[in-house]
Amino acid sequence: MEDRAPLDLLQEAFVNFNRASSELERHYRSLAERVRELTRQLAESLDERRRLGDLLCSVLESISAGVVVVEREGLIVAFNRAAERMTSFRREEVEGKPFGLLFPE
Repeated sequence: MEDRAPLDLLQEAFVNFNRASSELERHYRSLAERVRELTRQLAESLDERRRLGDLLCSVLESISAGVVVVEREGLIVAFNRAAERMTSFRREEVEGKPFGLLFPE
């Protein structure tokens, strides 16, 4: 095994360091671009969800029949004005509460 001059070893280490540094920078730029793209997609999804939520609220409010929407756990998640008139409860009083609150035994 031949002995290499310290200067050669240092130069090789410097080249390897620069190569690794460039590779890391390339990966960083790629990841930063991916984060920007995912952030944009998330913002679009949130806007669409907000728009659909607003549309759903408009539809529920335009229905003349009382509408009560209950999630799987039995909690009220939506309550339109007609339901308020039928039950004398206000939306704020019942949303998030158990459905049984409306019709106690």
